[in-house]
Amino acid sequence: MLYIIFFILSLAALVGSIIVYFCFFTNRFKQHPSWPFQPAYIAGMGLFLIASWMILIPVYAYGTELNTYQTVISAFISALQEFTINLGAGDILKMSDGCFPLQIYLSIFLIVSPILTVGALLSLLKDYFARIRIKFIKHNNNLNIYVFSELIPESVALAESIREGEIKKLRQQEGEQISERRINRYLKKHLLLIFADVHESDEEWVSELIERVSDFGAMTVKKDITSIDLFCNIKPDEEDGSVYGRRTFFVMGENETEKTEQVIKLNEKCKEYNNCSLFFFSSQPTAGYIMDTLDKGTHTISDKTQTAIETDFKEFLKDPKKIGTSYNTENCYFFRRIDSINSLAVRTLTSDDLLKPLSDSAAKNKTISLLIVGLGQYGMSFLKNALWIYQIYGYKLCIHAVDAADSKTLRDRIGKMIPEIENFSANDSNENMLHYALNKLGESQFDIRLYPSVNCETMNLNHLFADEEGNCTLSDVQFVVVTLGKDNLNIETAVEMRRLFDRYTSANEKAAPYLPNELPMIYSVVFDDKAADNLNCNTGGTGIVNYKKTPYHIRFIGQMSTQYCYSDIDDMMDKEAEAIWRHFEWIKHEIELRKYFNYDMTNVSDEQTKKSILNFKAKMNAYFVKRNGKAMREGIDWIPDMIYAELSTDGIKKDIMKYTSFEYFRDSSIAREIHQQMLKKYFTDYFEEFDKNKRKHRKIMVCSCKKCNAFRLTEHARWNAYMRVNGYIYAAIRNDRAKCHNDIKPWNKLSAPERYKD
Repeated sequence: MLYIIFFILSLAALVGSIIVYFCFFTNRFKQHPSWPFQPAYIAGMGLFLIASWMILIPVYAYGTELNTYQTVISAFISALQEFTINLGAGDILKMSDGCFPLQIYLSIFLIVSPILTVGALLSLLKDYFARIRIKFIKHNNNLNIYVFSELIPESVALAESIREGEIKKLRQQEGEQISERRINRYLKKHLLLIFADVHESDEEWVSELIERVSDFGAMTVKKDITSIDLFCNIKPDEEDGSVYGRRTFFVMGENETEKTEQVIKLNEKCKEYNNCSLFFFSSQPTAGYIMDTLDKGTHTISDKTQTAIETDFKEFLKDPKKIGTSYNTENCYFFRRIDSINSLAVRTLTSDDLLKPLSDSAAKNKTISLLIVGLGQYGMSFLKNALWIYQIYGYKLCIHAVDAADSKTLRDRIGKMIPEIENFSANDSNENMLHYALNKLGESQFDIRLYPSVNCETMNLNHLFADEEGNCTLSDVQFVVVTLGKDNLNIETAVEMRRLFDRYTSANEKAAPYLPNELPMIYSVVFDDKAADNLNCNTGGTGIVNYKKTPYHIRFIGQMSTQYCYSDIDDMMDKEAEAIWRHFEWIKHEIELRKYFNYDMTNVSDEQTKKSILNFKAKMNAYFVKRNGKAMREGIDWIPDMIYAELSTDGIKKDIMKYTSFEYFRDSSIAREIHQQMLKKYFTDYFEEFDKNKRKHRKIMVCSCKKCNAFRLTEHARWNAYMRVNGYIYAAIRNDRAKCHNDIKPWNKLSAPERYKD
C-alpha cells in the first residue's frame, strides 16, 4: 500500500516536471535573457527531485531497518546525490530486488538526474538552450518567427510594432475586452521574436534593451543571424484569416559591409523556401544594386499566382484586382530593401493631413510651394520625391531649399541627383541663390530655388525671409520640412520658422498676412520617440503651443517607432500588390490601341467618340507611314510581333519575376499608383473643370478631349520628373545602363504611340 501511495505521488511530480520542461523548450514561458538559470528550468528540476524522493521513501522503508525519520532523510539525501552522480546506483537497485518494474522506474531518475545537472550548468551558457528551443520550434507551422540581426533600438522598436500589430489583430477578431491572459496565450502560440548577436555588456543601454525585450518574451542568442537554422518546408497554417508558419529575417544596423554579407548568405538559404521573408534595411543605393544582382530563386511567385497564370493567363490579365490578390499571398519568398528615409518622405508628402489643406490652398493660384530646411540625406529625399509627386498639369511647383553648404557644394549635390539640371534655365543663379527652372508646355514643372551658406543657428535665416526692399521672399510657401540632422536643432528651427513666418507675413506692412487656415504647416524630423510624443501630445492635434496657448502648427515626424514600424512593411506589400497591374499596363495599352484601330465605326453614335477614333487612326497612320515610308497594313505594322510573343504563360511569369526581382520595376510602378491615387482623391475636381459640358466622361482610351489630354500631360510630366530625379537624361537612343531615355522630352514631341500610352 505504501508503494502505491508514494508511486502515485512520485508519478504526479514526474509528469509535472515533464510538462514544465516541454513548455520551457518550446518557449512557452517568459524567459529572462540575462539570467543564467531560468526559473522554469529550476522548477522542472525541483519537481524531478520530489518525484525521485517520493519513490525512494518506500524503497528505504522496506529495504532497510531505519526508522521513519531516518528513512525520509536518507531518501532525500539519496535523491540529491542522484544529481551529483555520487549515489551508488547498484545499492539502490539491490533494495528493489524482486520488482523489475520498480527498478526500471528508479533507473529513469538515476540516468536523467545527472543529465539535468549538466544541463543546469550549461544553462550558464544560455545560448545552448536557445539552440535546443529553436530546433523544437523549427517545424512549428502555427508560429510566425521574426529574427533580428542585432539588438539595437531600431530592431526593438520594430519588434514592438510587430507584437502590437498581432495584439491589434486579435482584438479585431475577438473584441476590445479580451483578457490579458488570452493575449499572452495567443502570442505564445503564434509569435516568437529572436534577437541575434546579443552579448552581455557592461554598457547601460545594452542592459536596458535586454530588459526591454525580456518584457515581451523575446529570445536572445549569441549566434550570428546567418547561423540560426529555421529553414524547413512546412505547410503554413491558416487561422481566422491569418497565415502562420512564416520565417522573417530583418538585417539592420550601421555596418553596411556586415549587413551586405549577412543578406547574401541569408538569401542563399531563404530562396529555397516559400515561407521566408528577408528585409534589408538600408538607404544606400549600393544596397539596391546588390539586391538586384542576387539570384532569388523561383519561389518569388506564389503558388496562387502560378496556378492562375497556368489555368488561363489571358483571363488572369483582364482583372487587375485578381493580379493583386494572388500576388499578395504569404506562400512565396519576399526579399525587399527597406529605405526608411525614403519611406518617411513619401509617407509625409502624400499624407491626408498634408494633401487636404495643400490641395485647397493650391487650387486658388494653381501653385504648390514648399520649403525644405537642410539638404542632408533626409532633405534630399524630400526634395527628390516632392519633384515627382506634385507634378500636375496646369500647376506650378516651386521648391525652396536651404542648406549650410556653399553654392558649389550644393550645385554639385543637386547635379548628382538630377544630371539634367544644368540644362534648365539658371539666369538668376548667384552666390546667394541658385535658381533652376523648367517651364515648357508638356514638360515637368521645375522651379528649384537653392539658398546656400545659410546657417540656421544665426541671423542668416532672418535674411532669407526678406529681400533688400523688405518684401517677404517666401510668402508663397504652403508647408515647410525641417531636416537638419539633430533633434534639438530641428525643434528649435521649426519654432523659429513659425516666428519668422508670423513676423514677415503679419507684422510686415508690405507682406500680405496669412489667414488662419492658410498657415504654412511645418514638419520637423525628430528621431527620439519620447521627445516627439511629448511634442505632439496636444489634444487639439496642433502640437506645441506658447504660453498664451497659441498653437505653433508644427508636426514632429520621423520618430523611431514610425520609421521602424511593421505596418509600413505591410503597406509597402499592399502597394506592390496594387501597383503590379501598372507593370502590366503595356499589355492593356497595345491591345486597346489595336482594338480602336480596327473599330467598327458603324456602331458609334456619339459624334465626339467617332471624332476621337478617326483622329487616332489618322495620327497612327501618319506616324507609321512617315517611319516606314509606305502605307501600313490595317492594324498590323504598328504592333510589334514580339509583344504578342511575350503574351504567354512563360512570358507573364517572366514579367512577374522581373517585378519581384528588380527594385526599378516595383518602385516605378508604385510611384505611378501613388500619384494616380493622389489625383483621384484630391484633384478630381480640378480635372473636371476641363470638361465644360460636365457630361459623363467617355471611357475610351483614345479620347482627345481636354480632360483626357490634361491627364496625359500630368502623367508625362510626372514620369519625366521621376526619371530625372533617378538620374536619367534625354538621349536620342534609349540606354538604361547609361540612364538615357528618348522619351524625356515635351509631350508634343513624343511619337503618336507614346502619346496615347500616356
